[in-house]
Amino acid sequence: MNDRNQRGISLLLALLLAASLTPSAGAVQEEQTPPAPPTQGEAQTPPGQQTPQDETTKTPVPTAQDRLQLAQTSVTRYAGQYQNIDLVAPSAKVLRGSEDVTAAYAISYAWKMEGQSGTIAGPTLRTTPVYTGQEKVTCITTATAQDGSGRVLTGECVFVVEILPATAVGAVLRLGDGPQAIGTLKDLAEEKTLVEQLTKGGDDLDSAPAIDGLNYLIFDLSTVQGRNTGTLGAKDDTPYYLNGEEGTAQLSQLVFTPAAAGTYTVNFRAYGSETYFGRLELVVTADSGPSIPGVDGKTLSCDSAGCSFSGSDFYDAGAEDPVVALRFGQPASGRLQRGFAKEDIVGDELYYTDDAADGAYHISTLTYMPYASFNGLDTLPVTCITRSGQSSQRSITINVESKDHSDQFKDITASDVGNWAANAVDFAYKHKLVSGVEADRFSPNSSMTRGMLVTVLYRAAGSPQAAVTCNFTDLEEGAYYYDAVVWANAHGVVNGISAERFGPNQPVSRQQIAAILHRYASAMEADVTVPEGASLSYYTDAKKVDGYAETGMLWATANGIISGTASGTLSPLSNATRAQVVVMLHRYLAR
Repeated sequence: MNDRNQRGISLLLALLLAASLTPSAGAVQEEQTPPAPPTQGEAQTPPGQQTPQDETTKTPVPTAQDRLQLAQTSVTRYAGQYQNIDLVAPSAKVLRGSEDVTAAYAISYAWKMEGQSGTIAGPTLRTTPVYTGQEKVTCITTATAQDGSGRVLTGECVFVVEILPATAVGAVLRLGDGPQAIGTLKDLAEEKTLVEQLTKGGDDLDSAPAIDGLNYLIFDLSTVQGRNTGTLGAKDDTPYYLNGEEGTAQLSQLVFTPAAAGTYTVNFRAYGSETYFGRLELVVTADSGPSIPGVDGKTLSCDSAGCSFSGSDFYDAGAEDPVVALRFGQPASGRLQRGFAKEDIVGDELYYTDDAADGAYHISTLTYMPYASFNGLDTLPVTCITRSGQSSQRSITINVESKDHSDQFKDITASDVGNWAANAVDFAYKHKLVSGVEADRFSPNSSMTRGMLVTVLYRAAGSPQAAVTCNFTDLEEGAYYYDAVVWANAHGVVNGISAERFGPNQPVSRQQIAAILHRYASAMEADVTVPEGASLSYYTDAKKVDGYAETGMLWATANGIISGTASGTLSPLSNATRAQVVVMLHRYLAR
């Protein structure tokens, strides 16, 4: 392997390790009466694997004749430089002859990158390739007998990832335009066709470079997202030529038929003097109606903190029949909300522009909030209602851009924690959930205290007043955390480290975060159901999770709020830094 590929794998692993939020050492246990442990299902299975047999069926006893069978032992995947790719463990079962005895075993998975000594646990692995070339990742599947005999079966599947330079091209069309040849569709600025973007490059040459000597494209229809938006008349593994001979499939004749407002995306490989891994994004907007400023022909840009609106975005004082009210649907990759409480999520209510004095809500009370992990184009459906009562369907396009450094704090940089924490820190700062230790310093690697955590959740709840007191003797009345702790204790969100002490200045551990977030979600009337089949058995230190935090940790890991550490452990007793906690909060609040 050459030095460049070695550096690519090392940097890729470093990104994965950072994203897993490896915590510091030490802990303070939150004391309370532990609840009864939940009934756990079998180890979570990757897509396509059969669920465990009915609990009324007698579980078979492991024997020496058992063997582990994987659906695949080698997989080749194509990926684009700097684009996420998700690897999924092959389905697995344990057989005794032809009999399926998988129920006698707990299945777990670990991923090992070529040239690296550590492994990453879980049924899926998200990677972000940095250098072009080839990388090999081995998925190790382990079946451990559940009868305590210590019998272990293992199998391996080698994923060969062919990493190509990446490109992304896009176009916009209206729902009422009907079927369109994609070669004639233009970008959002209506300047370049898709073919011109491929052959001449887009405005952003980093994401849409010109492909020298482009010959043909092959689409991967298994990667389609937004299928309800429309249909691309392409076939899998079929070359679509830029200038092909008679009888070959022509790119210029490939048709997209819109079906609903939204965004359609599909991956492709483009073959020229060099092979590119690409993504095609087609944005379908609703049928035309009265001209609406702030919507027609425009794309809103925002980062992970989201973006807000003003009444003038939709109101045209000079229009004969201006828009006075709007009714929104929910975006595809985020939420439209007035706040973080359940009742603040947008429903069927109307929002009024600057022209309307009546109505409960003004358009300026709204915020578009992208999901914590989302980056790219999103669409927001909207019904616009004019003064005369006429309505028209529209779709707002929003471009969400990720960041690797904070716009507010100089100690959140790409060379430090910025690659995995910048989005979350700026999200929390913009929404006034956190502040820095100084005006331009966040101190991301300092420990988060119990008082800080509860204060952040209190702010997310809208800082409600609680006309009660609490019995904690170590709270300083008037301190920044005082009202937050009183409120949280009254609503069952937090308990003390003893009957009389809360420990506001003590660091918060990873399992305390899980337990507190779970109780907070319940207090906010959110869904706190632990998904069926959720298990901590993937993590080697799962038994270190204290009883009071077990349900919270199951819920948090199953929902992607808390990740395991790089060594396949949860580290439940370890303290969490300010940056790590903010990332967890971002994952919870923006999901």
